[in-house]
Amino acid sequence: MKTFHERAAEVGNTAVGLITGDRAKAHGHAFLQHQCMADLWTTYLGAAGVITDGRSISPLDASQMLMLMKVSRNAVGAYNPDTFIDQAGYACLSGAIAQNLEEVKSEG
Repeated sequence: MKTFHERAAEVGNTAVGLITGDRAKAHGHAFLQHQCMADLWTTYLGAAGVITDGRSISPLDASQMLMLMKVSRNAVGAYNPDTFIDQAGYACLSGAIAQNLEEVKSEG
C-alpha cells in the first residue's frame, strides 16, 4: 500500500505530466488559453449585465474559477480522482499565471 505522501506526490506528478504533456499540446499555451477564457467570460458577463463598471476578469481569475469548479464537483458529486488531479493542475497553472502577471506589472 502507498503511503500518504506517495499518494499526494502521485496526484501532483500526474497533474504536472498532464499540463506539460498531452493537454499542453492539445489546448495550446496555458496563459493564452486562460486569457482567452477571461476575455470571453468578461464579454459574456458584461452582456448579461453582471459586470457593469468596465472591470474585467483576468487569466488568473479564470484559472482560479476553474479550480473552484473542481471544488464544487467534489462537494456535490461522487469521488473521482481525476478531479483532484485537475485541481492540482489548475493550482500549478495559477501559480505560473500569477508570476507572469507580476512580471508584466513590474516591467510596466
